[in-house]
Amino acid sequence: MLTLNLGPCRRRARALEEIDNPTPMWIAWSEPSPFFGFLNGGLGGNRVILNFIKAASSTWTPFRPITFLELRCGRGDLSANLVRWAKAKGFDVRVFSVDECPAVVELARDYYGSIPEITFDVRFLTDPRFLEAQQFDYVISSSVLHTLDTESAVRVLKPPTF
Repeated sequence: MLTLNLGPCRRRARALEEIDNPTPMWIAWSEPSPFFGFLNGGLGGNRVILNFIKAASSTWTPFRPITFLELRCGRGDLSANLVRWAKAKGFDVRVFSVDECPAVVELARDYYGSIPEITFDVRFLTDPRFLEAQQFDYVISSSVLHTLDTESAVRVLKPPTF
């Protein structure tokens, strides 16, 4: 894999993007959601994660559900695509999809709340009780690490010590 260390991608972002605001202005827009569906699906925003999951699934046993935590789920496209793919392949998956913004979680429930394998909830990634109390086979996100400072990103990614 070739990684270019050029331009704005060579360092962590320091400014909060409007879409990452805990109470995003775009919730008030009349039709923001089709754009995010296009961004995630049409432009391949979720493809990298789904390709990884497809490769990882070769080690899954068929007798137990595979659990996922999706951080900053947005409207839930990644979780829904994951469940659709897993069902087509005969896998039993459960996805716990979280976002810090209650309005975003409600949007996700409106779009994909009818999929029983997905649970949407409001959770804060900086809450150590949440991070330490959960166990999942996979933690996924298409848009979270760039919004965290380095210390918070390390805390989210660091595996628990037992």
